[in-house]
Amino acid sequence: MQRNMLMVACVALLAAACGSTGPSNLEQAGAIADAKLETAGPAAATLGARAGDAAGTAGVVAGQAATAVEAGFDDRLVARVWQWQETTGTAGYTAPEDSSSYTVTFVPGGAVAVRADCKQAGGTFTSDTDTMQVDLKVTTTDPCASGSLADTFVAQIAEVVSWAVEAENLTLVLADNAGTMRFTAQ
Repeated sequence: MQRNMLMVACVALLAAACGSTGPSNLEQAGAIADAKLETAGPAAATLGARAGDAAGTAGVVAGQAATAVEAGFDDRLVARVWQWQETTGTAGYTAPEDSSSYTVTFVPGGAVAVRADCKQAGGTFTSDTDTMQVDLKVTTTDPCASGSLADTFVAQIAEVVSWAVEAENLTLVLADNAGTMRFTAQ
C-alpha cells in the first residue's frame, strides 16, 4: 500500500515538474502529491525531492542546449580539439615541440577546455562572428618539466580577442596586437 502511494506521489511530482499537465491540473497534481507524501512518510518525500532534482537538472541541460543554439556558436569552431602549432607576434615566435600536448576545445554552450602540457585549464568563452573573450577559471598548478610552454600557452589563450577558421585551421588573435596563435584540427 505504501509503495503504491509512493508511486502515485512520484508520478504526480514528475508530471508537475515536466509540465505535461495544464495549469489547473498542476495545482491538482501538487495537492495530490502533498497528500500522498503525508500518508507515505519521509521515504516518499526523499524520493519525490530526488525526482524533482532530476527534473530540474534535465531542464537546466535542455536550457543550456537551447542557449547554445540561440547564441549561434559556430560549428566550425566548437566541439573540435584544436592543436597549437605556433604563435607569432611582438614577443617573437613560439612553437611547441609536441602540438598534441597543447590543445584547446570550445564546447557548445560556452565552456572551454585547455590542455597545456602537464596542466589543465577550464573556463568559459563568449564569441560572435569574429570576436572572442576567454575567461579561464581553473588551472592546475603542478609544475611541468623544464622547457614546457604550459604557462605561456595558458596566458595566451586568456588574451584572445578574435578568431577565424579556414578549413582545418584556427587563428586566434591576441589582445593589443600582441600576436596570432595558429591551430589545426585534431
